[in-house]
This record gives sequence, C-alpha cells and structure tokens, in this order.
Amino acid sequence: MKLRKISYSILLLLIITSVSIQSQDRVVDSLVNELEKTKVDTVKLNILIQISNLCSEEDILKYAEPASALAQKLIADKSPEMQLKGKHAFADACNNIGYAYQSQGDIASSMVYYQKSLQIRRDINDQRGLGDSYVNIGYTLEQKGDIPKALEHYHKALECYEKANNKKGLAYAYNNIGFIHQKQQDLPKAIENYKKSMKIRQEIGDKHGLSQSLTNIATIYKLQKNYKEALNTHLESLEIQKEMNDKSGISNSYNNIGYIYENDLDYAKALEFFLMALELREEIKEKKTTANSLNNIARIYFLKNNIPKALEIAKRSFQMANELGYPENISYSSNLLASIYKKQGNYKSAIEMYELYLKMHDSINNESVRNTSAKQQLQFEYGRRAIADSVKYAEEEKVKDAQILAQQSQIEEEKTKRWALFGGLFLVIVFSGFIFNRFKASQKQKAIIEIQKRDVELQKEIVEEKQKEIVDSINYAKRIQYTLLAHQDLLNQNIPDHFVMFQPKDIVSGDFYWATKKDHLFYLAVCDSTGHGVPGAFMSLLNTSFINEAINEKNIFAPNEIFNYVRDRLISSVSQEGAQDGMDGILICLDTKTKNITYAASHNVPVLINKKQILKLKADKMPIGKGEKDATFNLFNIDAQKGDMLYLYTDGYPDQFGGPKGKKFKYNQLNELLILSSDKSTEQQKEILLSNFTNWKGKMEQVDDILIIGIRI
Repeated sequence: MKLRKISYSILLLLIITSVSIQSQDRVVDSLVNELEKTKVDTVKLNILIQISNLCSEEDILKYAEPASALAQKLIADKSPEMQLKGKHAFADACNNIGYAYQSQGDIASSMVYYQKSLQIRRDINDQRGLGDSYVNIGYTLEQKGDIPKALEHYHKALECYEKANNKKGLAYAYNNIGFIHQKQQDLPKAIENYKKSMKIRQEIGDKHGLSQSLTNIATIYKLQKNYKEALNTHLESLEIQKEMNDKSGISNSYNNIGYIYENDLDYAKALEFFLMALELREEIKEKKTTANSLNNIARIYFLKNNIPKALEIAKRSFQMANELGYPENISYSSNLLASIYKKQGNYKSAIEMYELYLKMHDSINNESVRNTSAKQQLQFEYGRRAIADSVKYAEEEKVKDAQILAQQSQIEEEKTKRWALFGGLFLVIVFSGFIFNRFKASQKQKAIIEIQKRDVELQKEIVEEKQKEIVDSINYAKRIQYTLLAHQDLLNQNIPDHFVMFQPKDIVSGDFYWATKKDHLFYLAVCDSTGHGVPGAFMSLLNTSFINEAINEKNIFAPNEIFNYVRDRLISSVSQEGAQDGMDGILICLDTKTKNITYAASHNVPVLINKKQILKLKADKMPIGKGEKDATFNLFNIDAQKGDMLYLYTDGYPDQFGGPKGKKFKYNQLNELLILSSDKSTEQQKEILLSNFTNWKGKMEQVDDILIIGIRI
C-alpha cells in the first residue's frame, strides 16, 4: 500500500502557480519546479515526499532516497519539533522506497525498508502509519507464501487502524484477510471479511475500495458456482472502475469476467476478455498480473487444443513467474506446463513441472495455515474482551487464593497455635509486600500517564496548527477563484435583470460562471468541471483560462468553435494518459446590436420559459474534453421574446438527495419549480430556489456544487 497522500497546502500552491504559468499543467512537473526553487529544508523534504507519492514506480527511488537523507538530517537537529517532522518523513520515505523495490520484484530489499519504516513509526507512536507498515509487510509475506506471518501482520494492522480510527485502513486490512481465507477455501470466513470491508467502504464513499469488494464477493459467487450472480457483480464493479479510469481495476475485472466465461465453456469470450486484461496490464507494467494473464491465455489455447500456442505463452508466463519469485504464480504456470507436456507425451518435463507445482502449492495451502488463520481471527475478535476479562479473572483468583490460605490456616490452627501464629505472620508479610508493590506500580503508571498526556496535548497542538494552515490556504484559494468569476458590474451592464445562485459543496468549487465582452458581443459561460472541492477548483481555473484564451487571444467568436478549441486544449494538456478530465457547460453569446442570442451546449441544456411554457432547446451529448465522441460542437440559436426567462444551470441542484424518501430532486422537478416562479422578480426566484433547496436537502449532505443563473430577456 504505497502512501498516496498529497497535502492541501502543496496542491493549492499548484493551483495558484497554474494561474500565472499555464504551461505547468501536470502536478508532478509543478512539484519538481517548486523543488528546484525552494531553499528551505522542511519545504524541500515535504515536496520530495509528495513527488515520491505521486510519480511513476520507476521514478520513486529518484525522489524517495534524497527525502530519506534529508529526513535523517532533520532527525539530527536539536529541536524536538524538527526531530518529529524528520521521523515522520523518514518513515514515509522508507515506505516508498520499499514499495519501489517491491514493484521491481526485489522482495528482500523491500522488506528491509518496510521494517525501517515500521520501527520509526513504532517509536513515534504513529498508529495510522504503523497500520500501513503492517499491511505492506503482510502483503509481501503473503506473496512469498508465508501465510501465518502475513495474517499476524494484517491483524496487527487492524488493531492500529482501530486506535487511529482509520476506516479506510480497516477496510483494506479486512479485505486482505478475506483474500487469505478465500485462498484457503474457507469461503464463509472470506465473505464475512469481504462484507466487513465493503460496509466500511460504502460508509466512507470509497469508490475504488467498493469496486474491489464487489470483485471479491463476485469471486466467492464463482467459487460457489453461482455464475450468473458472479458475472453481474463483476460487471457492476467494472462500471465503477471505468468511471474512475482505474486501468489496474479494469484489467482485473476483464480477467475475472474471462474466468466466468471459461467456466461457462465459452472459450471465445473468455479469450477476448483475457486478451483485453493482458493489454492493459502490459501497458501499466504490472509484472505479477501480466504473468497471470499470460497463464490464463495459455490455458484457453490448451482447452481449445491449440497446443503449440499454449506452450509458447505458458513458457512466457513461467519465466516471468520465476523472475518475480512468487509461489502463487509459479504454482499456476508449472501446473499448466505439466498438463501441456503430458499432452505432448513429454513425460519427463511433465513430472518436473508437476513436482514443482506440488512444492509451491503446499507452501501456500496446508492445514496448519488454515488453523493459524482461524486462530488469528479469533484473537482479534475477542482480544479487547480478553483484556477486560483478565482483570476480573485476576480478582477471582485472589479471592480463591485467600480462601485456600484461610482453610490451610484453620487446619494449622487445629494442629498447633504456634504454627498458626507463624502462618498468620507470614500472610501479613506477604500481603504487606503485595500492597507495597502495587503502590509502587501505581506511582509508576501515574508518571507514565502524565508523560503520555503531555505528548497527546503536544500532538493535538501540532494537528490544530496544521489544520489551520490547510483551511487558511483553501480560503486563500477561494478568494483567487472568486476574482476569476464573472464580475457583478459586467453582468449588470449586459443582463440587467438576472440572478445568480452559486453554492459550492466545499470552500472552493468545480462549477464556475464566467463572462467577458468583446466589442459588441457579450459571452456568458455556466460550466461544471470534473470533480469538486480543490481538484474541481484546479480544473475550473484551467477551463476558465482556455475559454478566455479562445475569445480574447485567438479571436474565436462562435460559441461552438470556442468549445472545440477548449476541448483540443484540454486533451493536449491533461488527457495525454487516458484521463477524461474536462467539463460540461453552456456558453451563450449575446449580440448587443442585433439582440441575437447564439449558444453551444455540452450535456447541460438551457431552459427558456415563455408565459409559463418551456420551449425546448438543444445540447450536444458529449463532454468538453476527451470522450467517446469527438464531433464538432453545434451552434444553436435562441429565439426569445421580451419578458422570457432563460435559465442556465449545472447538475448539482437536480442531483441533490433529500425529501421524505431521500431521493434525487431530478431535472423535471427543477423545471416545474422554474415554471411556477418564472413570473416573479429574479430576486424572488433566487429566494424560492434557495428555500426549496434547503428544505429538500434537510439534514443530508450537499452532494455537488450548485450553480443556476436566471436571465430576464
């Protein structure tokens, strides 16, 4: 689990930089530029960590190793605060170095750095970081075939994540434990842990994790031979992965769907999906999964009786599995090669491969491992209860001991008073020693608690300070973004009777409205950028600059041609690696001489109301950015009369959940509300929309940015 966290302060720095330097449109490039500029060690260290978190696997060591050296320099500082920052950074750097070696297949070096990260996090009591380290080590041990040790580390991770209240980490650890139970054929335990993981991911809105949980549950359906449910669940997971453009996840879903078709004996369909999975895995350079895909394709050719092709691809899979050194991959490929050699009559090679298969298979699947799994699960579920019960048990044992001693004392008293006296004195001495020992222990515990209390207060102060820095940075970004929105004076001069309802979900927004005037042409854009919050704000600044560039620098006047230009700029700037970031929106052009209104629309449809009747307008069903369609945007006209109301809005208002049943508000209901209020003043219309939105949302969270502009013609 590579750390993929980026601080808001650094991201906001990139947003601000992108406004003045539009060429810096990739986050890593911007960070590298900031690294070259800064002379402050703490800032330099922070940027190095962020780059190693975000860069490609082959570049991690280039930035993580200098971060490690700089962190050790801070640890040597006399200031406790600098030492603490250095230790946190050193742990993160070691973790990323370990991840880099793991991705290269160098397990030994990976374990060395993971252990370093674990030790430093244990020293500074970083429970969340400890959980990450235990998961990383557990996963590496699992891949090496040391299942008992892997489970031990996963359960330690659970305990750390619980202490840190890190729900995402808990879900990840439960998922890994479920996967081990699945490999051991303990399907009830596997699905139990998968469902625990899925429940947490649904609670926190983790789409990537939810997709993974659906995939794992679908796998259990497959093992239970419920192929229909397995296929439907995999397809559900695939849709989520495509939404996120998660190539690794998409390749896994293709692979799993291939398994379903293989089990249904549809080898043509199975081969189709296995080949799609291989193409993606080779593209993103996942060696372990590439070896698995090669093995799957070879197996299909074997089942289709194309033995030469099966042997050729199976050898590639076996070679890659041996290079990686993972028992699971070696087990799969050696088993298939054994079958192929047997089919060819090459019994010597078949026996060699089968013996290797048995050796690898036994190392990852035996009864002792299964027992260890059950024992570790039991220890975690009842660990906290056992701590409480142990205190009660100790008290009961003290009572029993006292009763036994009393009985012995009574017997001794019956024999001789002298022995009773000695026995009584002995008990008094023992009891006094016990009381004294407990007193000293309590004094020591009190001192420890006081130290821990001071540490907690110090950590709290540090967290509060950092939180304030982050919020201040976001608020500063808000001020920058609002200066780029359409100025009220410009709107009043060109559309005197109007209202703007703008309500971001977070402090900054992905929705934006922008206006400019070029000679006698007035332009107004109402757009919804990909995402919301800080990432959405970043895209809105980029989109605004491209629209401005098209009109004021390139002298492009037709709204549809402006959208075509912006789409080309977005694809060349942010979509070079398959990303589909961009925006949906409407751009109108009002000719102040002829009063003619033209517009271009991407997905969002303008609404024109004449005497409480909606006049249907058109929009192109394609995004301003990379998408399935790349046709030219159309230019539309608005035939409006004096007194008509023209509304431009994004999808935030109709997509809001609420009402008595917690459902979406929807477009039809919004349009009906606009019809009912269209004859009122624009200010009254805005108040009606705000009041209705507040009542509909109730106590539910706002799901997206809200933007509606109403214009009286």
